Amino acid sequence: MPDGSAVQNLDTDNVISKRRNPVIADVFSRMNYMERRGSGFKKIKDDYHFAVNYRPELEPKFYSDISTFKVTLYNLNYNVPVEKIGVSDEKQAFDEEKTDLQDKKQVFEELLLALDFTTPTKSNILKVFTQVGTETAFARADVMEFTGLTATPATELMRKMKANNLIKSTAKRGKYKFVVPK
Repeated sequence: MPDGSAVQNLDTDNVISKRRNPVIADVFSRMNYMERRGSGFKKIKDDYHFAVNYRPELEPKFYSDISTFKVTLYNLNYNVPVEKIGVSDEKQAFDEEKTDLQDKKQVFEELLLALDFTTPTKSNILKVFTQVGTETAFARADVMEFTGLTATPATELMRKMKANNLIKSTAKRGKYKFVVPK
């Protein structure tokens, strides 16, 4: 860690971001190669926690010393029978009977790929879409919950979605729905 502390002794959910080189970090931020500062530990852990085969004993491990920084990411599918690797019902956004929703999701993903967004931005938009689909209204608080973003980045994400006609306002103030072409 830049301050000399050992990452394994820190609460990685609450590590304060410090830049080794603020100039490079600023350049990457301006070029949209870096969506959010200080979000790496949280993103890694969240992706593991939301995985189908996550178990607490497979939690990612972080280690650092004076010259080394290591992250151990365990294979969530190791020693798991093949029939248990599928998406569980509670983690599946669309069930088999809702083929119309699956079609809309595929159209939406293709639309999203064509837009000039960074990969993390596209990923966050898809996280929200996967949670709400086209029929459910959502607000900024929902975007924050589904993506792990704080208020300002969530607002910026919604601004980008509105500017690209991916969402539209509903009758209720502060609520939006996704728009998917047919």
